[in-house]
Amino acid sequence: HTSNLSHQFEKPPTMVNQSRQVASLLAVALIAQSAQAFVTPASPQAISIPTARDVALFESKEDHESPSTLRSAAARKFFSGLKKTAKFLPVIVASSAFLVASPNKAEASAPVMAMPKADERDPAMDALESHQRKMQQVAQEELRAFSEKARQIEASEGAAARADFEGAYKANQNKKAQEKLDAIEKLKNDLLDQGICPFIDIEGQRQMILIEKGVDLGEVSGTAFNLEKEFEKRNPQQTFRVRKEANRDVIKCMVEDMRNREIDPVDYFKSHQQRTAAILELPAAQATSMVTTYRANLDLYGQITVPKEGEISAKEKMSNQGR
Repeated sequence: HTSNLSHQFEKPPTMVNQSRQVASLLAVALIAQSAQAFVTPASPQAISIPTARDVALFESKEDHESPSTLRSAAARKFFSGLKKTAKFLPVIVASSAFLVASPNKAEASAPVMAMPKADERDPAMDALESHQRKMQQVAQEELRAFSEKARQIEASEGAAARADFEGAYKANQNKKAQEKLDAIEKLKNDLLDQGICPFIDIEGQRQMILIEKGVDLGEVSGTAFNLEKEFEKRNPQQTFRVRKEANRDVIKCMVEDMRNREIDPVDYFKSHQQRTAAILELPAAQATSMVTTYRANLDLYGQITVPKEGEISAKEKMSNQGR
């Protein structure tokens, strides 16, 4: 019975051959699987140019190995495993099943890192920052000269004379600062009287930056302000001034209306910049039509809209006030 049982459970030659074929196929699959982890992806979207630091780090023998070395090492390790006893075949089978079921952990031959974008320099900001640095140097030089002069006065005339000198200097500085603030406010009103918004209009922005920062961006290449200046020379029909003439006239009518009704137009346009932008985006024909209506109402009523029933027009109010 024992011999019969052993003969009964003995594997026929065909099954042994099939097992060997399966093992061979698994070996090939594992080799392919181990090599696939270092195949560069075909899709160009998945490839990024590594930085020099990335390349140096990858080529370091201490932390990383090259793809070819890794492939060779994996192959040698696998083939050496095949020389071992058949009892390790279940481990190989389980490993191959895991590899088939799991997604690939790597799809490139080197660490794939996004190339950092180069900082895009803004010519306008560069010009403003450069000018600011120069102004800081000038201010420091002026302060040193002021301090030296104050020490000389104190040494020759006494502490009281120095205090008078410093007080006069500070008063003069405050006067200059106030004069600049007044000039800024005057420019805002002058621009609005021309229909040029100091906050949105490109010409208004240019003039405001010039008076506040001391830089004329119309002279700085690569800026929209400089492009506008070039259009003025070569193709005036493309300038903002020509294309938005009717739109500026709309703003001009609105400003006149506000002044007649004693509303500060600077405050209004500062707090309603989105509405101003919408006005500047109006098609020329629509803006022209609005100007025609606004101008007629301003002549009749002193305001851009027809007064409601029983409402006193701005023109009548100005007449009653002697304006």
